[in-house]
Amino acid sequence: MDGTHSLPEFVTHRRGAKTVLAHPDYEEKVTGALFDGAGCVSADLAGRGGLQRFEYGGGTGLVRRYFRGGLVRHFLRETYLFQDRAARELALQRYAYEHEVPVAMPLGIISERRGPFFRGAIAFEELTGGDLLAYLSAEHDDAAAISAKCGQAIWRMHDAGIFHADLQIRNIFVGSNGIYLLDFDKARRLEALDETQRRTNLARLRRSFLKREASLAFFDALQEAYDRESSEA
Repeated sequence: MDGTHSLPEFVTHRRGAKTVLAHPDYEEKVTGALFDGAGCVSADLAGRGGLQRFEYGGGTGLVRRYFRGGLVRHFLRETYLFQDRAARELALQRYAYEHEVPVAMPLGIISERRGPFFRGAIAFEELTGGDLLAYLSAEHDDAAAISAKCGQAIWRMHDAGIFHADLQIRNIFVGSNGIYLLDFDKARRLEALDETQRRTNLARLRRSFLKREASLAFFDALQEAYDRESSEA
């Protein structure tokens, strides 16, 4: 690694039960957005769930709150028992970013603790582009080449020891500056991924291609690029 992806230590601010960790280069804007919603407006992005957009000086950021799914959402919509989801995801995002896994730059988190219960949100840079499903649906001429780059990005994530809990076609982002992987909320960092874990991730992705009716020819191009990276490592 050449150090270009290193991140400085985040700055800590506390207000009662709430704690913010903010990127020091954008401390004021990020802290204000997380504590008070300062400068935030609704970002109606399909499938991203309750995002807020704000300007942070280096570009545009997004704030994503943690919400429960399933039946429990009716009782504990934003509350998690013994789980500081924000701190956990920030640590993993930071690790991924610094190991040159293509992810959005983390900007900060807010975590609120009341006894054993946690609520929180994470802030990260907003990327320009769209998800892989939208890109393939638009029938771009370079769709096969882009799919291959996605395979390379996934291999890099696995090589860094990260198991993505929800690797699916809409969590791969085709940005103006390259391919990015999204949504590391439930991802796990391991010492190393074995072959079963790698294939489990890829099988989950293939199922999402089928579910969303994306051509498996593009998944095959992705898989081929992934396997080529593995063989050359």
